[in-house]
Amino acid sequence: MSAVLPSTLNEFQESFGTTASRFFLQAAARTLLPNERIVVCMRYPVPSQNVKLWYLSAQRRGAYTGLMRCGSVWVCPVCQVAITERRKNELAEAIENTRKKYVTLMVTYTIQHSNRDNLKHLIDTMTQTFRKLRSGGAWQTIKGEYAIMHSVRALEITYGQSGWHPHFHELIFCSSDIVDTRIGADNRPIVSIDDIGQSLERQIGPMWVKLLQKAGRHAIEGRAVNVSTKTGDVAAYINKYGYAPQEKTGWTEAHEITKQPSKRASLGGKTPLELLYDYACGSEKSGHLWLEYARATKGKSQLQWSRGAKQELGIGEISDSEAVNADEHEEHKVLLANIPLDVWKEVYRQERQGQLLIAATNQDLNTIYNVLDSIDPTWDAKDRKPH
Repeated sequence: MSAVLPSTLNEFQESFGTTASRFFLQAAARTLLPNERIVVCMRYPVPSQNVKLWYLSAQRRGAYTGLMRCGSVWVCPVCQVAITERRKNELAEAIENTRKKYVTLMVTYTIQHSNRDNLKHLIDTMTQTFRKLRSGGAWQTIKGEYAIMHSVRALEITYGQSGWHPHFHELIFCSSDIVDTRIGADNRPIVSIDDIGQSLERQIGPMWVKLLQKAGRHAIEGRAVNVSTKTGDVAAYINKYGYAPQEKTGWTEAHEITKQPSKRASLGGKTPLELLYDYACGSEKSGHLWLEYARATKGKSQLQWSRGAKQELGIGEISDSEAVNADEHEEHKVLLANIPLDVWKEVYRQERQGQLLIAATNQDLNTIYNVLDSIDPTWDAKDRKPH
């Protein structure tokens, strides 16, 4: 890898791939958080186990077992991927399993901000305002009127010229009975999901603005709350607040509210990963901003499901820690290398975990063996021809 880094994270990923970028960013995060669990993540082996490198046949990718994981969806670029992929699949499953029973609306809540605002204060204000919105009698009336049964809320954060921009995405599950299946004279449904979304936005928006004002914050009615409908164009939201990665095909509501690590900010803004990359390129300011982000999100869940939603929507309970260790229990996998601990220690000292993982994904045994041979030519020769 060149000593001169590409100027942007996007260029880095295009040059070296996303797997390499995740491990590169993880190394940068470790320097900023030397006392957190990310220091051991994907580096230190689980006691009394060798590190094993696999090819997961069903998922068509490489994987490690026998390594400690930090399980942080906020600060670890490596763990983020496994956790958000799991959450995206859960959400997509919930939508698909109940497609006939529910219709979904995606609501985005924002708060006006400036570069003088502290991120934690903004998030706390939004969280408290959201709780007040849901605790009043007015919300109970809305909930009944729109037959709102369940919801799941996600927090997303970017940074731009006006400072931190935290916002909530919420997927609301409404009974499908609210949609009128009759067709009017203009050949449109008499009451469509788009009509319902617009109506809900007109009701929630003023309530959200008023509560923010009581909290000493300002928001503009008509902009502070946005409701996107399933039959509408979710891409319109993506283009406004961010955009999907290169593999745009199949981008859904499930991706939109869970895949912040894969998204990029718009209008000159920066995602936390982009701030971390800028720090790795030498920006001290970006390092301070990323640390503020890490402290503000510590201990927070990425997704907040309404009470009873997971059980009713058919989603099992699995922690972030369990999500990142799911490869340990994958049935369809082929062993590519059983790496002795002394050899593995040198692998992570040289920061070559990503290189081996990429080779495993490509089922490139020559690269795997060449890397390990360069560290110790005598490493477990019997494992060179895995069964």
